[in-house]
Amino acid sequence: MGDGNLWQPVLVDAGVATVSDAPAPPCWKGFTPTGNAEADVADLGSRCAQGMSPLVPPVKHTFKAGESKSIPVPIVPGCYRVIAVGGKGVKDVDLALKDASGKVVAADMTPDDVFPMIHPNKEFCAEAVQFLNLVISVKKGSGDVAGGVWKR
Repeated sequence: MGDGNLWQPVLVDAGVATVSDAPAPPCWKGFTPTGNAEADVADLGSRCAQGMSPLVPPVKHTFKAGESKSIPVPIVPGCYRVIAVGGKGVKDVDLALKDASGKVVAADMTPDDVFPMIHPNKEFCAEAVQFLNLVISVKKGSGDVAGGVWKR
């Protein structure tokens, strides 16, 4: 105990923290499709749907150019990630959520996009219980496309 001073000063180098107003990079930044639609949609889902549960587990369908497939999706209030990824041979995939009358509620129709996401920089949020149809369309090319819906 020596001098009776039990408290010794401790120097802590806390570093310098900087705060940036820049938005976080998009969840899909750095994602490159491998050509395996199922593996790619799982990878993109793990990047962009963290903390969410699969509502529609990834489904795969083989498309010809100009073909569309519709999947009914039960929507309850909450937020969602809706993603599709085209495999080898697919050059342009579009996604749309449509209501019972066929009206587009949300969509990603970006030209020459092989991994569309509805609201790619934020989640799609719904305030009411409803059935929507997830419409996956291949505009160019042909091959496998996998898509999924995750819910927070």
